[in-house]
Amino acid sequence: MMNINQQGTTKIRTFWGISIILIECTIVIFVFYFLYFFWIENPTPTSNILIVRAISKKSVSIPSEVNADGWLIYSNSDYGLSIKHPSDYKIKQDDIYYGDEQGILINFEKDNNPEFYFRIFESGANENIAEAYQRLTGISPAAYQSFVQEVGGKEAVVYRVIPGEISGDQIFFIANGYFFEAPFNQGTVNMLATLSL
Repeated sequence: MMNINQQGTTKIRTFWGISIILIECTIVIFVFYFLYFFWIENPTPTSNILIVRAISKKSVSIPSEVNADGWLIYSNSDYGLSIKHPSDYKIKQDDIYYGDEQGILINFEKDNNPEFYFRIFESGANENIAEAYQRLTGISPAAYQSFVQEVGGKEAVVYRVIPGEISGDQIFFIANGYFFEAPFNQGTVNMLATLSL
């Protein structure tokens, strides 16, 4: 039979065993929280590169061809763009501001719900996409994950606003002296495939 000393020793070993497991779990949770908050939620340019390598293949892309039968064409000669859209979309145009910079918002709506849009601002001479974005928003694009995507025959950049969620992506490009922003997700890439600049 087990004596009192052996029972006490067993209880102590069990106590310390459970304590060590709890401490290890606490450390693991802290490390994951630290990595999530400081690396994913607030990514640095270095972490951007690592994250994009991991997720860029999972992103949607603009198809080379789409079935746009029955779609209508929206053209705007002021900004040199033409794009097809479903026939039940209504189009509204409003002024919009980024700080002191005035531009326009072209909304494509269905049942009064925005389905697609363009935000358009004048682009500075020889300005690239990152420079235009930072000038207009005051936010460094290095804060976002990003990848390059061609749209309408132009090089564009997709900024992943919400890490890991395609619904948060925005696509930016410069054409005809203007800086364009549009949503980039599974529901909008078919329209972007019909864009002509």
